[in-house]
Amino acid sequence: MIRKIVVLIALAGLIGAWAFSGILFPTEPMQSAQVKVRDGDTLTMMSKDVRLYGIDAPEYKQICRNNAGKDWPCGDVARQKLAAIIGNSEVVCEPKATDKYNRTIATCSTLTVPDIALALVEVGLAANGVDGSEGPYAVSESLAQVEKIGIWSGPFMTPADWRRANPRENAEAPNLQGKS
Repeated sequence: MIRKIVVLIALAGLIGAWAFSGILFPTEPMQSAQVKVRDGDTLTMMSKDVRLYGIDAPEYKQICRNNAGKDWPCGDVARQKLAAIIGNSEVVCEPKATDKYNRTIATCSTLTVPDIALALVEVGLAANGVDGSEGPYAVSESLAQVEKIGIWSGPFMTPADWRRANPRENAEAPNLQGKS
């Protein structure tokens, strides 16, 4: 009987350690000067894809429309802006999770940009949250909406809706080296 209790306690401890592994055993930061920009919210560094935490940028092939009714390549513009933000700087990413595509979800920064995702939201080239979930940048998104900048300059399809309407294999973009 005591043996069963000890086994159950050990099992509960293992399950608890697994459930809280991110807190108990934090993941090491990723740091690299060799960064490729995949799209407006995804990087490749250290041979790993990294998705910026808390935002959803237009997909590479996504087209938006401004208030004058003119189409503009918002996905490519978001990708180019991310490359410009990074420039030739070293990028440091603090992993938070892994998504269903096995990408690392992380908060990333450079020496001059403390939060790359926030920088994209502030210029209106990314939405707060992912797939309709609330992200950490609601105030900055609201300001971009009020100022009608970037994706908020006219009506547009959310990146989540665009992905549903356009299968993933059609949304891939060639990698860009981070540059200013």
